Amino acid sequence: MHYGSELDLALADRFKRTANRWEVGWRFGRYWADRLFTNALRTSVYTSFTL
Repeated sequence: MHYGSELDLALADRFKRTANRWEVGWRFGRYWADRLFTNALRTSVYTSFTL
């Protein structure tokens, strides 16, 4: 059974001045539903710190 189509993208970068401990990223998702569900668009920005 086919529910729809999806596109996912992600970008991330680490800061080299801080020994690669900080990362900033962006995520994007787009879903096109066939019939059963509804279309969706999601995006988020995130940060990450590694010890």
